[in-house]
Amino acid sequence: MRVKFFVILFLSTSFLFSQNLTKYVNPFMGTNGHGHVYPGATVPFGMVQLSPDNGRGGWDWCSGYNFSDSLIAGFSHTHLSGTGIGDLCDISYMPAVFKDDISESTLVKKNFQTKFKHKNEKASPGFYSVQLDNKIKVELTTALRTGLQHYTFPNEQNKYVKLDLGFAINWDTPIETYIKVINPQKIVGYRLSKGWAEDQRVYFVSEFSKPFSKFIIANDTVAYENISELKSKKAKVILKFDENDLLIKTAISSVSIENAEQNMIADNVDWNFNKVKLEAENLWNKELSKIIAKSKDKNLLTTFYTSLYRTMLAPIIFNDANGEYKGADGNIHKAENFTRYSIFSLWDTFRAEHPLFTITQSERVNDLINSMLAHCREYGLLPVWELLGNETNCMIGYHAVPIIADAILKGYNGFDHREAYTAMKLSAMQDQFGLKLYRELGYIPADSINESVSRTLEYAYDDWCIAQVAKKLGEEEDYKYFLSRSEFYKNVFDPVTGFMRGKFADGKWRTPFNPKISDHRTHDFTEANSWQYSFFVPHDVQGLINLHGKDKFIQKLDSLFTSDSIVEGEKVSPDISGMIGQYAHGNEPSHHAAYLFNFVGQSWKTQKYVNKILRTLYNSTPDGLCGNEDCGQMSAWYVLSALGIYSFNPADQNYLIGSPLFDEVIINLSNGKKFKIAAKNVSSKNIFIQNAKLNGKTLTRSFITHEEIIKGGNLTFVMSSKPNKKLWSDKNSFPLSETKICDAKELNKLEYAEKVKQEFLHAWNAYKKYAWGFDELKPISKAFRNWYDETLLMTPIDAFSTLKLMKLENEADEVKKLIFENLSFDKNFFVSNFEITIRLLGGLLSAYQLDGDKRFLNLAEDLGKRLLTVFNSQTGMPYQQVNLKTGETKGKISNPAEIGTLMLEFGTLSKLTGNPNFYIKAKKAFVECFNRRTSIGLVGTSINVETGEWINKESHISGMIDSYYEYMIKSYLLFKDEDFKKMFDESIASVNKYLYEENQTGAWYGRCDMNSGKIRRKLFGALDAFISAVLVMGGDINRAEKVQESCYRMWNQFGIEPEEFNYETFEITNPHYVLRPEIIESAFYLYRATHNSKYLEMGKNFLESFQKYCKLDEGYASLKNVMSKEKFDKMESFLLAETFKYLYLIFAPEETLDLSKYVFNTEAHPLKIDN
Repeated sequence: MRVKFFVILFLSTSFLFSQNLTKYVNPFMGTNGHGHVYPGATVPFGMVQLSPDNGRGGWDWCSGYNFSDSLIAGFSHTHLSGTGIGDLCDISYMPAVFKDDISESTLVKKNFQTKFKHKNEKASPGFYSVQLDNKIKVELTTALRTGLQHYTFPNEQNKYVKLDLGFAINWDTPIETYIKVINPQKIVGYRLSKGWAEDQRVYFVSEFSKPFSKFIIANDTVAYENISELKSKKAKVILKFDENDLLIKTAISSVSIENAEQNMIADNVDWNFNKVKLEAENLWNKELSKIIAKSKDKNLLTTFYTSLYRTMLAPIIFNDANGEYKGADGNIHKAENFTRYSIFSLWDTFRAEHPLFTITQSERVNDLINSMLAHCREYGLLPVWELLGNETNCMIGYHAVPIIADAILKGYNGFDHREAYTAMKLSAMQDQFGLKLYRELGYIPADSINESVSRTLEYAYDDWCIAQVAKKLGEEEDYKYFLSRSEFYKNVFDPVTGFMRGKFADGKWRTPFNPKISDHRTHDFTEANSWQYSFFVPHDVQGLINLHGKDKFIQKLDSLFTSDSIVEGEKVSPDISGMIGQYAHGNEPSHHAAYLFNFVGQSWKTQKYVNKILRTLYNSTPDGLCGNEDCGQMSAWYVLSALGIYSFNPADQNYLIGSPLFDEVIINLSNGKKFKIAAKNVSSKNIFIQNAKLNGKTLTRSFITHEEIIKGGNLTFVMSSKPNKKLWSDKNSFPLSETKICDAKELNKLEYAEKVKQEFLHAWNAYKKYAWGFDELKPISKAFRNWYDETLLMTPIDAFSTLKLMKLENEADEVKKLIFENLSFDKNFFVSNFEITIRLLGGLLSAYQLDGDKRFLNLAEDLGKRLLTVFNSQTGMPYQQVNLKTGETKGKISNPAEIGTLMLEFGTLSKLTGNPNFYIKAKKAFVECFNRRTSIGLVGTSINVETGEWINKESHISGMIDSYYEYMIKSYLLFKDEDFKKMFDESIASVNKYLYEENQTGAWYGRCDMNSGKIRRKLFGALDAFISAVLVMGGDINRAEKVQESCYRMWNQFGIEPEEFNYETFEITNPHYVLRPEIIESAFYLYRATHNSKYLEMGKNFLESFQKYCKLDEGYASLKNVMSKEKFDKMESFLLAETFKYLYLIFAPEETLDLSKYVFNTEAHPLKIDN
């Protein structure tokens, strides 16, 4: 039995690889239109691409050939496959026949270009032939570094062959060429040129099966007599042959003629053309047999195998047989222990071709990465678009990064991971291509560099890839840094329009804006418009969804495929092609978009559109490509998608499921295992997956992993003509995203309360270590800061109530000892009455009520008495500052917030001491301000407390007014004083009438004229976010929820909230974030009021944002810019008093603090309600 098993295995394997799959490859597919591919001969990843050239310039002749043409000007040995720029076509030969014997001077001017008919052309992998209209038959085949041509001339004519080193198309220009005739059967030389490749060097050796009887060497059209070699700009040689049958083999090198000769020897190309052709065909069959597809539809098989074939035309092997190659620094290098590849069209191929290689070409992956690292050593940076040892810097991004990251994360170890990681960071930390501004601003400004939006989006993705490698290598700080940068995509998302949009350095959006506009390479997008780029966040789709809201995101994604296909602009990019709505499959930015439906539980739409793309935008004819093939990317998309999978995020080791085309596919893996994909009932109508099983078990997610493929196994789909809309509709089936979907119902509240406590302690312990006994910690410099000449223990007093609520008794006892041994208010300096009241007076009163130690009350009473003189103005409204020792006051220009936000503290002090004076003075000040409201019930921003006249007449709910409204409702709740309830009801009605508005971005409060009520400025910020809490306390929960949802959208838009922004345009007007609590405070109140779990989700997100952007090794830092996430050296005490307290209370048991028994002052110090 054992012997029989091995015989069967041998026979089946032999049969598998003996199938002639090359019959399903049509190299003419896509040669018409914008495909830009060549039909000629090459071997897999071969250095030589021997193919016909039409001799015509122009965009559609980038490969030298277009099916629309009927002329051939030569057969050259180097070609690009599917690029948007034309170059190469080096070492061009062309046969010709002339009836009459022609003079040398005439012959060198003779046009050898000849007409042909496509019916006389044939091509298959490793082979091309054509019978020219002059009856010459040309056949081409190749080995790895050597091309072999076979010319069959008609009888009774003069037979010539021209080798023209001056032949050039498109960008290419010869700089120096050299030809030397060694003997009648051998010519050597070189061609140095400049074009897309700045320093292109091709050395060659040609040998002829028959001797030429005569030769003429010329420079362009000038012939030279009696010379056997020539160095000039456009050297050429014309050879005359006497026999009808001729073979020419030509080997090339980037290093030297000698190396070209060694390459020819190493290839061992026989003069037997059919033998060499068969060897090339066998190489192709070996590679094509790595995937065996079964279908009755020959056209599908031809399109599939032609696409698989095209994935192996680039990159190409670049080093010579001895390992040498021309490096990116212009010097000669040697590839030690690896094969050096070239032609890296990385902006294109990182998306699908390189991930496909990890399945089909795993033995080459390490060499491809080593080639990129060699380029980095030679050039100083990883390749962007490398062409034959040249960095062209064509296209954008640093997309060697996702390819390298993918290899590292998939376990490839044949290269130095540390060297690779250093190289990745070098590319990301350079200053050119807008990266300096990108780091500083968090985006690339549209008024500084073209393609700013595309660059920002692609840099953000590449940064995410670096973060994943940093995490794997244990580089935690780098991980956090690059993960933060990966969210910079949010900075170019305009929530008003719902599109990615150009933004200027001053934070303003480019105006006017039209998402259909495209100006090729000169606008905000690269070869695309905003429609096509607004979905490029492959690493954080959930984050992108959050920016829109799920329903709006689905609507926008649907519109991508259903809107009209009009693209506007004076210079519309020709790359925008293959349109389905605004989806443009003819260029790479759209390639992932059809798979996005998997992230919103509508995988049936992914199946619908993927199948439509496969069946309508590809076919096996010369018109079979809808855009540039781009060195294998277009084809790799087809290959993966036809299998039913796609590398949506090329570096996350997962493949999203689409719509398979074939009855059965067998992937023969390099480890000897097989992965089989079967699609039962599949047809052109049965395109929808009803269910799927992986290795016999129901597949409950819309993706599979790379590991599952590599281990071998079976993936089985059952197909139908009707979509299964329930399939993979549950969030647990969605693909992975950096931002996780939070099901708040599943949150362990106690677990998150403990997490918040630990983060509080992280900040508290940093304060203790570096600033103990002083007012504040400077977390970056690890130093301390006092507010005034001497410490007033701001942070310890502010933190005490939080310590008590968190039951951190040891820490609370340390604070008590510090306060009672050190705190004195007998200080001869001026302080802010407002800040001292809310932080210290409120903190001490709360400490007394929570702890019971009367020494707190004694300190509070002493402080309260020292502050009382602020009320000695003519109006009774308080001055801004007071000297704690002398009672002297100053600062007559105050504001409603500083006037009103004393009531809770002074009122509580009256209750606890029995001295009504504190309450009376604070209430009088409040009423005096209220009585100066306008006829429409609004107050202004600033007022003279001596005259009672308004100085700034702008009304709003932001800083300088905000807590004025807060203390109205809280004073009623705390003291049951109906006067405050009446003031609140009247005031909030006016605020809602004149300041509140709803627009397409949400519900907001703006800034208006206090007399007319006319909105002047549509500004909203971190301080304004308190209003939802106030609305909850006032009973207006519906409005509170609307505003909180809008604030949360603002938070998600920027990753964390800015100090202030324009809610109509979503342009930031103040980019700081100083660890403010207001949005968290409102989430807390809304959760307590509604118990809606979405507010738990908000709390979780707030916590994670703090950790991601503000956390340091020790302590927390404020942000200088929420877009760039640049930190600055400040940790306000309210982080410990308010921010972490409200976060903690969102998750902690409600008995931790009963809102029926306590009211928070504006610094979140809880004060007991006197029933």
